[in-house]
Amino acid sequence: MKESIVKFSRCAFLTISILAPFGDTTAIPITPDPYRDYSEVQATAAEAEELFPGLKQALEQGRFSYLKSRAKDVLQQNPGSVLSYEVLGTVYLLEGSAELSAEMFQKAVDLYSDSAELWTKLGSALMEADHLERAEQALRKALSLNESYRLAHQRLGLLYEYWGKTDKAIFHLSRGVANTPDTYIGVATNLGRLLNERGAYSDTLAILEPRLNKVASAPAEAWLILATAHLQSGSPEKAKTGYLQWLDEHPGSREGRLGLVMAERASGYPEKALAMALELVDQHPGWLPAHMEVAEIYLQSGRLDKAKPFLDKSVNLGADKAAVQSRMAMYQRDQGQLDEAIETLEKLVASNDATPDVFTFLSELYVVKAGVEKGLEPLVEAKNRFPDSAYVRFRLGSLLAASRQYPAAIEEFEHAYRLDEQSALALEGLVAAQARAGLKEDAVKTAKRLLLLRPNEPGAHLIYASRLEQAGKPDQAINAYRNLLAIAPDHALGLNNLSVLLLGSGENSESISLARKAVEVDSKRSIYRDTLGWALYRTGQIDEALAQLKRAVELDDRNPTIRYHLGTALIASGQIEQGRSQLRQALSMNGGAYWAEKARALMN
Repeated sequence: MKESIVKFSRCAFLTISILAPFGDTTAIPITPDPYRDYSEVQATAAEAEELFPGLKQALEQGRFSYLKSRAKDVLQQNPGSVLSYEVLGTVYLLEGSAELSAEMFQKAVDLYSDSAELWTKLGSALMEADHLERAEQALRKALSLNESYRLAHQRLGLLYEYWGKTDKAIFHLSRGVANTPDTYIGVATNLGRLLNERGAYSDTLAILEPRLNKVASAPAEAWLILATAHLQSGSPEKAKTGYLQWLDEHPGSREGRLGLVMAERASGYPEKALAMALELVDQHPGWLPAHMEVAEIYLQSGRLDKAKPFLDKSVNLGADKAAVQSRMAMYQRDQGQLDEAIETLEKLVASNDATPDVFTFLSELYVVKAGVEKGLEPLVEAKNRFPDSAYVRFRLGSLLAASRQYPAAIEEFEHAYRLDEQSALALEGLVAAQARAGLKEDAVKTAKRLLLLRPNEPGAHLIYASRLEQAGKPDQAINAYRNLLAIAPDHALGLNNLSVLLLGSGENSESISLARKAVEVDSKRSIYRDTLGWALYRTGQIDEALAQLKRAVELDDRNPTIRYHLGTALIASGQIEQGRSQLRQALSMNGGAYWAEKARALMN
C-alpha cells in the first residue's frame, strides 16, 4: 500500500480525538407535510384534503390504520394515485416496515418519476431496508432532478458516512446543512464528527457552535464533538463545557471523562488532570487511552520516571512501540538531551521497529547535531526500507534541496509524486528545486500541474504566476496574477507582484492602484510600501513616494533595494546628500545588485 505524504503528528497517539459514537442511519424522519399528489392531474391542497381528510394530523397522531385503509380505498378507485402510494410508504416507514415502505415508494416513482422528493423518500426507505446500493441510486436520481435538494444530500451523506467514504459524506452533508437555520441540528452532528476526523476543527466549530448556543436541547454527542473541536483548537475552557454537557447525560462515559481530563491538562491544571486520569486507570485498568493520558501528563510535567511505567504499559496494551518511543525521544529532545533522544530512536531502527516517522525524526536530530549530510543517512535507509512511502521520498527530497543537491532532490520529488499523485507537497517541492536549479521551463510546467491539482487554492496560482515571471514571460505572468486575484482579491503578494509587472509594462495607473490596495491589506510589509513608493516615483509623485519609501525603510532597514529606491527619490527631490547617504548604504549591503551601476552613477 502506498503511503500518502500527508502525515499526522508523530505523537498523535497521545493526543486522542474524542469522537462521538458512529451516527445511526436508521429511523430517518420523513417530514409529513406537505404532501402532493404527483399523478397526471396535480392535486391541490384542497384535493389532497378531500382524498385524505386530516392527513397531517393523522400522521402526527399515529393514526396509521386509518391512513392505510383510506389509501387502499383511494387506490381501488384510482390505481394511479401517486399520493396514496406516498402515504402508504410513509406510514409503513414510520411503523418500521421498511421493505413495504420501499415497495410503496417504488410504485410512486414508477408512476411519477420527476419528483426529487419521492426519489429521496424511496432512497430513505431503501436505506432502512438495508438495500444500500439501490438507495444510493435513488438518492442520486433525486439530485439529478434537483441538485440543491437538501434532504437528498443529507440522506446520501449519511449513506456515504456509513460506507466510510468520508470525502463524499462531507461533500453531501455540507450541502445538506447549508442554508439551514441555526436552530437545525440534524446531520450537522454527523458532519462535525467527520470534520473532526479530518482535523478540520475550525469548520466543526463554525457549524456546531452557533447551533448549540441557540437550541434548548441538543443530542449529547453534538456537545462531545464540539468539545473535541474546542480542545484541538486550543480552547480547553470551552471544551470543558462540552464534555460536562455530554457527561450530564452519560455520567459513566470514560471517553467523556478522558476528554475532560485532557481539557484540564490543557487549561494548566496538571495535578487535577492527573488525579482524574489515575482514577480512570484504576476503574479501567485495561483501557489504553487512560494509560497514555497519564503518561502525557507526567511528560508535560517533566517527570519521565513517572511516565515510563505508563508508556511501557501502553505498549503492552497495544500502543505502537515506535510512537511511544518517539514521544519519549521528543521529551528528551525538549529537555536538551539530544544524544539520549538519538539513542532512543536508533534502538528502534536497530530492532526493525522504526516507522517512516522514526527515520524522519532521527534525520532532524542528526541535522541539529552534525549537519545536513548526516541527516541524509536515515532518510536514505528509510527509502530502502519503505520504497512505497511518498512521505519518505518527499522528506529526502526536501533535505537534498536544502543542501543544494538539486538534481537528486528533483528525482526524489518526482518519485514522491508518482507514489502519491494527489500530493501538492511533492509538486511544491519539485517546482522549488527546479527553480533553484535554473530549470525555469520545467518549473513552469510543474507549477501548471500543481495548479491543475489545486485550481481553487491561491497558493497554487501564486506559484504558477511567479514561475512564469521568473521564466521571462511577463504577459503570461500578468494573466496568471489576474487569475489569482479573481479568486483572492485581497491577496497582498499577488497585488504587489502584479503591480510590479504592470509598472514595467507602462500601465502606471493600475500599477499604483494595485500597490495601494496591497498596502491597505498589509501595511506592515516593507516590500509593499516599497512597490507603492517606487511606482509613485516613476510617475513623478515625489512627495508621496518619499513618504512611502521612508516608511518602508523604517520597517526594514536591512533591505538594500528599498534604500536604493529611497536614495534615488531623495536625489530627484533635490535632497542630494541625504540621497547619496542612502545609496552608499545600499551599495555597502549589496554592491553587485542589478541597480548597483545606476546607484554609482547617481553618486557622482
